[in-house]
Amino acid sequence: MSSSLESIGKYIFLGAFGFMAWTIGDATIRHLNGYSPYFIASISTAFSVFLSLLLSSKIGGVKTAFTLPRLKLRILRGVILTIAGFLSYITFSHLELTTAYAILFLSPILAKVLSVFLMKESISPQSWGITILGFIGVIIVLRPGMVPLSIGSIAALTQVFFFALGHIMARYIGKENQTLFSMVIFQYAFIAIGTVYPAYLAFDGVIISDLMLMLLIGITGLSGAFMVSYAFACAPSAYIAPLHYTQIVWGLVWGALLFNEYPDIYVTTGSAIIILSGLLLVRHSRKVNKMQQRAV
Repeated sequence: MSSSLESIGKYIFLGAFGFMAWTIGDATIRHLNGYSPYFIASISTAFSVFLSLLLSSKIGGVKTAFTLPRLKLRILRGVILTIAGFLSYITFSHLELTTAYAILFLSPILAKVLSVFLMKESISPQSWGITILGFIGVIIVLRPGMVPLSIGSIAALTQVFFFALGHIMARYIGKENQTLFSMVIFQYAFIAIGTVYPAYLAFDGVIISDLMLMLLIGITGLSGAFMVSYAFACAPSAYIAPLHYTQIVWGLVWGALLFNEYPDIYVTTGSAIIILSGLLLVRHSRKVNKMQQRAV
């Protein structure tokens, strides 16, 4: 048993590092909020595409990405994640890091709900109760009626839906029909191409040091995607999924160190409820899977 946990341990570390890499990119987007989101997205994702092509032979290959089954579905997933990916630039340009993460943590919970309608999966009463608890946490964070919805919170809520939909589509397409390269290339390529013209219109000069930071966003986004995807592929999701919530810790660290941001009682309480609901959902899913395996 201990040897099994030791073998899983390296993937847990890899997943945690991947989630942390994403927070570095998110904090950098917030730092660069003086630039148009189109411009930041165009530069960073173009660099991600360049890196993906350099590594393509080691992560699945360009030819394989277009010859594997379900190409149309994989392209559609790329379009869906393109929308989610671009919205992340708006989200982190306008929201404090901890508030943004609190809303985005709703994504795994919403994915569970969407699986009922799109994958015809059944959800137990306990899962529904946990899901409702997660939504209550988001309501506490957003405080509708007390705090007006901003472009940042609207972008985050919309982003949650598209990320959850992309997650469901990945499961529907199947691991056997995807490679690491094919899972990321369509999303990054579509964002890079789609933002070129708006980025050109919004361009008003750029400082070289800021341009380097935009390249950093491309590196952290791509490396995070590779590390998290590989961790999920090599270790049970019950061990990797909870690592998603370590982002709130990094959000607190980067927010305090870089932007002098500290969450209020509503964000803290709502985040705690959302994280609790997410962990309960993972634990419940693990229990159900074990019972199903014993039945077989």
